[in-house]
Amino acid sequence: MKKSSRGLVGYLVMIAAFVLLAVLLAGGGDSNGAEITYADMLERIKEGKVEYVSIRGTSLYGRMYDSERALTEYPARYDFYCVIGEDFVDTLRSMSASDVGTDVALVSEGNLTFAGKQLKIVYLAPLTTPWFIEWLPYIIMIGLMMLWWWFIMRQQAGGNGKVMNFGKSRANMSDPSKNKVRFADVAGADEEKEELQEIVDFLKNPKN
Repeated sequence: MKKSSRGLVGYLVMIAAFVLLAVLLAGGGDSNGAEITYADMLERIKEGKVEYVSIRGTSLYGRMYDSERALTEYPARYDFYCVIGEDFVDTLRSMSASDVGTDVALVSEGNLTFAGKQLKIVYLAPLTTPWFIEWLPYIIMIGLMMLWWWFIMRQQAGGNGKVMNFGKSRANMSDPSKNKVRFADVAGADEEKEELQEIVDFLKNPKN
């Protein structure tokens, strides 16, 4: 394979790695629903369209009655996501009491009814993510950047793996004492030898 082809393949691999990392960081690949507003979420509940709401802190994950996602996958896969406040359950109790025409004190979390359909509330345990998992995307990004830098430097160096050998000289030192060839050892070229001898004599005695 030619050097240009290897370089092109390397660039394509780097681009694919960055795209994959971006998809992972963005949470791509899942089929969960989008985030909606608090008002839209209450409106869906009021119309009796919501079957489950799972609460983790201030995050709510909802499942619709007509959901296309399997119930066994909920709440890992949900139909919508919303941010709620601390008074969310009290708000639901007031809405349910108004819907069935009863006193709010008689409505509990377990018997919330909207448009004739029951709403079920599930509380999720807080997430505990290990520190190395939180740092993993940054470690991968730094590793890819270092790999990309090494690849670029290797291409600049011609791909011979000698990226950092800037200060090494390839010149060889010559030792005059090791030169064993003398003038008398040169065979042939008698005329040239005589001319050189005349030049040497002239340089020694230029006035003669």
